[in-house]
Amino acid sequence: MLHSNVEYTGAKWENQGWGWNYSSIIIGDRGALHYQFIDKLDTYTGLMLGYNIVSSKSFGSGGSWGGHSTVGSGLTYSWYLGGRYYFSENLAGMLELGYGVAYINIGIVLKF
Repeated sequence: MLHSNVEYTGAKWENQGWGWNYSSIIIGDRGALHYQFIDKLDTYTGLMLGYNIVSSKSFGSGGSWGGHSTVGSGLTYSWYLGGRYYFSENLAGMLELGYGVAYINIGIVLKF
């Protein structure tokens, strides 16, 4: 099964008027192999191949820290292992472990 996805993460650190901002956006496609061990539980593993857009900027009056920015982009990949438990035909809770934007993803799945 192939899915397209967009993932985002961001962080900000500030101390006494200076610090930094960081963001990462991954646009990619995920392919997964599904296997159902238990009724209503969809387990799967897969790979994601995508493009990562990263930016970082420092701010404030922290000496050499303030006013610098950088942007980087490039191909990225990740592996994941997950499961979806279907409460009904169109609604499921999901949990994924792996790497990429986050090590753990928790969410709700809606099937249209």
